[in-house]
Amino acid sequence: VQRIQTMKEQLDKVKVDIEIAEREYDLNKAAELKYAQLPALTAELEAEEAAEAEAAGSGETLLRDTVTPEDIAGVVSSWTGIPLSKLAATELD
Repeated sequence: VQRIQTMKEQLDKVKVDIEIAEREYDLNKAAELKYAQLPALTAELEAEEAAEAEAAGSGETLLRDTVTPEDIAGVVSSWTGIPLSKLAATELD
């Protein structure tokens, strides 16, 4: 999770550097960033996200990037003392 976040920050930094280079008419640097570094970082990020999704699908990871309704229900249950089965029950029950 941390590695993907770091890669996204690098990608954003490269995009900002491209904008700065274009504003300063440093077109060589802008082209190098846009057509060499940006696609490489994008491909690396996509590969890392795919690997993380695969690991999350197989249940190998302990950390997740998202919160599920079950996670929320567990926290509410522990705070309020209401049993999890009652929280999960619908109004029709």
